Amino acid sequence: MLIIHSNCEVLPDRFMTIKLPDVVYPGRHDVVIVLDEKESVRNRKGTDARRLMKFAIAVTAFNTIDGVAYQREVRS
Repeated sequence: MLIIHSNCEVLPDRFMTIKLPDVVYPGRHDVVIVLDEKESVRNRKGTDARRLMKFAIAVTAFNTIDGVAYQREVRS
C-alpha cells in the first residue's frame, strides 16, 4: 500500500488530475480519496453568501411582505 498526501484545488467542473510517482505500475488499482471538507466548507460559506446577497432587494414585489409572517402562514 502506498499513501500519497497532496493538497490540491478542486475546480468548478469537479475534475482533478494527479500524477502518480514512478513506483505505481500501470494496471488496475483500488484508489481511496479522502476529502477534508473543513476548508472547502469555510470557503463555500463565504462564497454562497456573497452570491446570494447580489439578489438582495432585487425582487421588488416582495419588499412589502413580512417573510417570517409569510412562512408562519404557509406552515399553518
